[in-house]
Amino acid sequence: MRDIEFVATLASLHDPDYEYPKKDIDDLWELICLCHFHDCLPGSSIEMCYRESDEYYNEVFTRGTQLYEAALKTLGLSTSPSDGKSVTALNTLPWPRAEVVKIPNAAVTSNTLSQSTKDGQYIVLNANSTGLANVHTGSEFKVGTVQVAETKPGVFTLKNDNLEVTVEGGRITSMYDIKRSRHVIPQGKKANQLVIFDDK
Repeated sequence: MRDIEFVATLASLHDPDYEYPKKDIDDLWELICLCHFHDCLPGSSIEMCYRESDEYYNEVFTRGTQLYEAALKTLGLSTSPSDGKSVTALNTLPWPRAEVVKIPNAAVTSNTLSQSTKDGQYIVLNANSTGLANVHTGSEFKVGTVQVAETKPGVFTLKNDNLEVTVEGGRITSMYDIKRSRHVIPQGKKANQLVIFDDK
């Protein structure tokens, strides 16, 4: 919904003939909020609630996709570009991102650093904060190094440019923030540990 509102706002600024779909967006938000009551979310409601919420969510995704694609079309963008068209990514988040994305085969050139799989071509795409990013050639990609090592039987260390994490017995026992030179988890404590309390 945030992405729909974002591209619809861009479309209304880009084309004075495009009408921001306020009523449609409000309708979808009402359906979403209707399905966010305290029993529906954790799965403790009666069956009838889920039959209805499935129908509501189906409507949200169907109508939401239509609104999203209509706004993209106004911007001259598409979620399924045709052959011969260049590929552009739209980062709707306010921070830089580097992610693996699927692109059409037609967009892959001999210079594009891509991984071919049975369901398409994948690339690593770097995008600055909020805005458009073109698909670049392989020489412009910068992928951070990730290391995984089993330091002792059942103890694993995962490390990238930002964090060094130790996982022991399925629990995170250490997390070191490299950029800020500090331990995030107090010594002797564990993260991602579920605790169940007896409700009296």
